[in-house]
Amino acid sequence: MNPLTTGEVFDIEFLNPNPSFSKTEKGPVYRVSFEIPKDVWDEFVEANTKGMILAARCRAVEPKGEPPKTTVKLTGKLAKPPKEPTGQNCRRAIGLSNNPDFHNWVVKQFPLMGEKYTADRKGAEAFFRDRFGIASKRELDDKPTEKQDFEMWYSTAPWKQS
Repeated sequence: MNPLTTGEVFDIEFLNPNPSFSKTEKGPVYRVSFEIPKDVWDEFVEANTKGMILAARCRAVEPKGEPPKTTVKLTGKLAKPPKEPTGQNCRRAIGLSNNPDFHNWVVKQFPLMGEKYTADRKGAEAFFRDRFGIASKRELDDKPTEKQDFEMWYSTAPWKQS
């Protein structure tokens, strides 16, 4: 079981701390990021961490030898459970959103949408929102009309024909 979703105490090693801050309208935000072992990273990926609070008691040691195990206890309110896995159409739209050839096709096909349909992921996502009337790519699997429309459009692969 994933201790991030059950509230159990678990051990974790925080490696190579990297302090940073950014200025916002409400004032500065201070962060410290760490490297963590892959198995712990996998648990964070599986858990919905939005709104999660981790309370920890740590001890810094010299970098020689093994880093100490640190006990972390999950406190605060747990966020919503993880979302359902994405469907095939959502994954296809994500793939196209990250495809430079598709970015270029969108810009070439819709030159008057220059500021909105840029040759990048954001431009591709704007195209999907407008073309299929969706707020989220998940709707390409969840809403029957949008699903059918996307599947018909995708089967013709217009971006490959240009």
